[in-house]
Amino acid sequence: MAPPSYVRIVIESLWGAADWAGPVRQTEGMSARVRAPELRGRGWLNTGGRDLKLSDLRGRILLIDFGKS
Repeated sequence: MAPPSYVRIVIESLWGAADWAGPVRQTEGMSARVRAPELRGRGWLNTGGRDLKLSDLRGRILLIDFGKS
């Protein structure tokens, strides 16, 4: 376990870095959120062959792998 002095230095450094970054502001050219298009189909893995819609996944953690097939 690290001595308390090292832990304090790390925590204060991170705190200072976060404070230095300042508030996040919306810049010009950024637009409002856009809803994702509905993705329908039967080609999804681990669904048992049933239809799956993007709206069925609302509120769940989803991992999307865009790797080559």
